[in-house]
Amino acid sequence: MFQPVALGRKLNIQEKAAIVALNDREISVREIAQQMSCSRNTVKKWIRRCEETGDVQRKVGSGMKKKTTPAQDARLLMAITAKPLTSLQELKGNKIQLYFNKYS
Repeated sequence: MFQPVALGRKLNIQEKAAIVALNDREISVREIAQQMSCSRNTVKKWIRRCEETGDVQRKVGSGMKKKTTPAQDARLLMAITAKPLTSLQELKGNKIQLYFNKYS
């Protein structure tokens, strides 16, 4: 039915919904974990999350924090638009930095 959850692989929305649906059918956490090839803690987490929020979407603001400011994002977009085949090294280097300063 679903592929095994390898170490570090995240469940997709269908897998999370399946966990909740199986729980609604009063299947034990242990059985759900076996059927979904994930840990019991993962099953408990998504059941609890669904009970708290009413869905299995990821929380707003979860994940890695942005490392750039909106101003930096705008300058990067301008630089890439001006020269679409720019390498990451050029973006990080002084060539683009001068371009940023020129148009800031």
